[in-house]
Amino acid sequence: MPAPYILSESGLSYPDMSRFRSCAETIDSPIRFADRSPSGIRHALQGGKDRRALTRQPRRQKMNLKILPTVLVSLAVAAAPAWTGAAPAKMDRTVTASTSAPREPAPTLEGFAPAPELRGVHFDFNRSKIRAADARILDRNAEWLKANSSVMVAIDGGADQRGSTPYNQRLSERRARAVRDYLVARGVAADRIVEVGDGERLLACRAMGEACWQKNRRADFLVKDIGKQAP
Repeated sequence: MPAPYILSESGLSYPDMSRFRSCAETIDSPIRFADRSPSGIRHALQGGKDRRALTRQPRRQKMNLKILPTVLVSLAVAAAPAWTGAAPAKMDRTVTASTSAPREPAPTLEGFAPAPELRGVHFDFNRSKIRAADARILDRNAEWLKANSSVMVAIDGGADQRGSTPYNQRLSERRARAVRDYLVARGVAADRIVEVGDGERLLACRAMGEACWQKNRRADFLVKDIGKQAP
């Protein structure tokens, strides 16, 4: 095979290729040689390999990165369970009935009437705690109830006009419960006591001011004769 030639302005010439081979054999780093012919064709050598072949490798790697998402999607589809044709199971919308006992209806005050022997008590603003002065009144009420076992007692709790209606309702119920617990602790049978909260529905005073509000923050006593009870 004839040696490669170089086209120059003086004509065809054959370069001394042994000079390049000796350099390639003695130098470890790749030899870069480039020449440009009058026709504009660029020749490049790099360790005996075409530079363009070397630069095409990274371009192929970039293209592989572009198709990577498509490959991942294909793998995910292949790993998914096969469609069986069966309809999806319906969600069970059955509501399980509550196992808790239904709430008892609120007791009524039908048949109850005020008893002059029993005094009512009052509370501080937004409180249901028994005050010391009112505790002495409840002590006397407890003694009378224990001595008169034929009557049933109703405790009617109330609240003043301030606050929301739902809140005042709950507050009046807490006040009635506080009085009931105090009487039970003093020996009155719990099954003889009915507790009712009226909220702000049954106001003792409708004027505005602390003197009137104090009268509404109360717990009144009502009694009903239920016949003679065994001692």
